[in-house]
Amino acid sequence: MTVVLPLHLLAVILWVGGMAFAHLILRPAADALDPLDRLRLWRRVLARFLPFAGAMILLVLASGYWMVLGPWGGLRGAPPYLHLMQAVGWVMIGVHVYLVIVPWPRFREAVAELDSAEAARQLAAVRRLLGANTALGLLNSAVGAGGRFLAV
Repeated sequence: MTVVLPLHLLAVILWVGGMAFAHLILRPAADALDPLDRLRLWRRVLARFLPFAGAMILLVLASGYWMVLGPWGGLRGAPPYLHLMQAVGWVMIGVHVYLVIVPWPRFREAVAELDSAEAARQLAAVRRLLGANTALGLLNSAVGAGGRFLAV
């Protein structure tokens, strides 16, 4: 637990923090760019971020279940807030997988073909998904930080 919890927290911070940075900081700053430059920037950013986020997701899963199976002896022994965190986490993973499988390849293809209208549509879908996942990640972080104080 001494090593696993910090790894878990760092992976969550990097995943959720990366999404928050992209959605809250990079997105508004990139809006000042020429549309084609903006699309190319997002293509490069997402090409680096999405695999990185995938690796962080695997680390969150491995460390989270390691802790649940260790100190709590399985999900039956886990407090209710951990069940909530797990449920929200799986929704977040589903959103990430959908993003990687559906709008991301479409966006990449549209940028490669210089189809700015389609690329913009797909980027808007990516932004909505990142925004939703950011909100879910912040909710999950709040539950993780304060859930033990609310559990009965």
